[in-house]
Amino acid sequence: MRKTLLRYFLCVFFIISALGFRLPDSILPVELIYFVGYVTGPFVDLRWGTATEVSNYGFDVQRTPDFLEWETLGFVEGNGNSNSPKHYSFLDSTVTPSGIYHYRLKQIDTDGQFAYSDTVTINFATSIQESPLPPSTFSFTNIYPNPLNPSGKINFSLKSRSLLTIELFSSLGQKMSVLIEKEYEAGDHSLEIDLNNFTSGVYFLKITAGKDIKTLKIILLK
Repeated sequence: MRKTLLRYFLCVFFIISALGFRLPDSILPVELIYFVGYVTGPFVDLRWGTATEVSNYGFDVQRTPDFLEWETLGFVEGNGNSNSPKHYSFLDSTVTPSGIYHYRLKQIDTDGQFAYSDTVTINFATSIQESPLPPSTFSFTNIYPNPLNPSGKINFSLKSRSLLTIELFSSLGQKMSVLIEKEYEAGDHSLEIDLNNFTSGVYFLKITAGKDIKTLKIILLK
């Protein structure tokens, strides 16, 4: 009797596996290795990474001030199937630079299953960074001169060929323009930022190379 029942359950298991269904309460096959955030200017910079991925559709980035209601801020596309580390980032420019915010990731599988990450808390009063960030893929010197009137130069170094994007944000976090979007080879580079079409004031440059993001505060005086 026991052997008959065992054969029955094994048959059911192999049929389910062959049809591609998941057994109930299976764990989503995405291994999250870090999820961190920190304050940069008036923004919150969130970064996370995975060790491996299977059928990863992507991530909803969610925020709450009080754990009562979660707001979805945006979606970051996953890498589907991967057996190598992948790194992601999201810049929240909709916060008021004060108070405390809590963030989580809703990881979504290609078949609609989902799971939530642990929560990351950002306190603008203390600007505490709870975990170290992964090694940077590029470095740059501060823009010179700063204040700009109306242009300045940035020197930067890339460890590998990357798409470099530089976006201009107002002091309130409003995206004003995409100034640079170009692929550069590994090595040292220099480029000029021209803000002749903008009015005097305080701005932020969001500099993205691959999965890495840096934010630079600038002042324009004309």
